[in-house]
Amino acid sequence: MPLRNSWQCGNRIARARDIGAGCGCAYPASVSEDVVRCSNEILIDLRRTAETLPGTAERLAALPMHLVGDVGGLRVGVVHGDAATLAGWSFACDSLDEPAAHVMLHAVRRAAQIDVFASTHTCLAVLRDFHLRAGRLTIINNGAAGMPNFSGARIGLISRIATTPSPHRPLYGMIRDGVHIDAIALAYDSEAFLGRFLARWPKGSAAHASYFQRITAGPNHSLERAMPAQAATSL
Repeated sequence: MPLRNSWQCGNRIARARDIGAGCGCAYPASVSEDVVRCSNEILIDLRRTAETLPGTAERLAALPMHLVGDVGGLRVGVVHGDAATLAGWSFACDSLDEPAAHVMLHAVRRAAQIDVFASTHTCLAVLRDFHLRAGRLTIINNGAAGMPNFSGARIGLISRIATTPSPHRPLYGMIRDGVHIDAIALAYDSEAFLGRFLARWPKGSAAHASYFQRITAGPNHSLERAMPAQAATSL
């Protein structure tokens, strides 16, 4: 299965003019105005870059909004945000752990007839498995493949959904109806990545304000928080 749907970012970059939606992330009220402002400024810069590369805007605009696949008999939905909207936040870690989440998830499971959702929009890793009146629903969010995902650990993370065990030891995961749903650590040269990042986004830039802390120290998020019901592998 594909690991990420980049339709939203690609679609926003591909647009030749601003329609007033900013970066389109639909941040919740808890996110500061500074974060929203930086996100919008990053989009403007990326759009300018895309304009200099022939064919880039067309390729980005052609990306699918979502994908549905079959893995071992399970219907897997790959989305950017959640099941309702492209930039939805209801599959975020905090949202899934709210007591009222079961009502929303029951409606989603009944309407979509999806067994597993793979998302990434909210950028914090989480794996949850719900037994609902409408049926079982599993949700996995890999956080970010190219940036740190846990406090003090510089590893990327990918979601792997397959009928065979991973050749790489998962950080955490589960087996559902014979299908392996895992979070796999993605090691990379963090110093080389940081050097390239700073060359493109130096101190004072919008991306530096938004991502430098995460790149160097990780987000305020723990392995146990991502998958609290299961013992986590040591980083």
